[in-house]
Amino acid sequence: MISDGKIELTEAGIVIGQDFSEKKFLGSSLSSDSTNLVHNGEYRSYSIGRHLVGGILFAVSIFFESGRLKSLHLSPIDDAVVSFEDITDSILNRQAKENREWIARECGAVPPLSFDWGKIESTCDRRSLNSLIVVSYLANAATF
Repeated sequence: MISDGKIELTEAGIVIGQDFSEKKFLGSSLSSDSTNLVHNGEYRSYSIGRHLVGGILFAVSIFFESGRLKSLHLSPIDDAVVSFEDITDSILNRQAKENREWIARECGAVPPLSFDWGKIESTCDRRSLNSLIVVSYLANAATF
């Protein structure tokens, strides 16, 4: 259940939570298949591929600041979308609705949700034609 701040990448057998530092990430099997997104000073992000989370297949990206986990982005894999040209407002709205329903199933409440470790929200970015779930972690996470 993600309400405790832990996201299990089912097939990889890895649990990502507040104490999952960039050092732990780089030492894990996830890093070998990852793609660098941003490496700008203390900010680093990686696309870590497709992972099953809570029964849904997501494209997952992970974000760090000064080695500390800042957020995870879970973007649903939608078989109805083959290219950007396929994405319409109705598809983005459907995906956002499905994301909110998934969060409600996993957490027992509808987003946005705040916890002592961070927050979970569903967002829709029309500029990048992307609907995603954002799991953000507070700054008191481990830094190693």
